[in-house]
Amino acid sequence: MRDLKDQQKSRSFVFHLVKHSTSAYRIRTRERRGPDRPIGGPEVMKEQLEHLVSMTDERLSVQVIPNGMHSGLMGGFVIATLETGRDVLYAETAVRGITTDDLEDVAVALERFDAIRSEALPINMSIDLIKKAVAEKWT
Repeated sequence: MRDLKDQQKSRSFVFHLVKHSTSAYRIRTRERRGPDRPIGGPEVMKEQLEHLVSMTDERLSVQVIPNGMHSGLMGGFVIATLETGRDVLYAETAVRGITTDDLEDVAVALERFDAIRSEALPINMSIDLIKKAVAEKWT
């Protein structure tokens, strides 16, 4: 049971869902190893990565962050825009998740998100990389 929970935690650190005020959703891999890291076995990896690619459209994009040091290593977070237009931040910590609408905290997270996005591969290259990982490693 612990192994499954560890796998779920690892997978949750690999992908992030972020909603912008423009109603565009983005999912990101935390690092380049994401499509290559075996979590749940080959069948599970193949299915998850194929599903991720199939979900992409004009509102949902996937970008892979190359290996090495990057802004996403400080911990996972989600920024959601409420119907009122106000942004809310959910940030993961070593102890628990924190939800806040503090303007300074949200602004820092938005800056970090932009930094992560600037370090990520373009969308088409990311999709190609994921498809290549499925074909070469998980098929």
